[in-house]
Amino acid sequence: MTEARIQHFYDEATGTLSYVVSDENSGHAAVIDPVVGFSMVSGRVDTGPSDIIIEYVHKQKLASSGYSRRMPMPITSQARSTSSRISVVL
Repeated sequence: MTEARIQHFYDEATGTLSYVVSDENSGHAAVIDPVVGFSMVSGRVDTGPSDIIIEYVHKQKLASSGYSRRMPMPITSQARSTSSRISVVL
């Protein structure tokens, strides 16, 4: 049996931990609880925290395990192009 690799990402602004759980042998991965910031003052979305996770997924050359639940919010074009490759668990 292979061991899962777990990488956490802490978003200081929200106090949220997000995780990428991956299988080193197959390269399949799941993103758990990704963060997209939102400013109540400006009404703008901040994809910076999620972009860091997407960058990690690309660098590790990870792919989807087959199940995916898309985020119901605006995300960057970089995130959209990646969403079919990784699983997102909210």
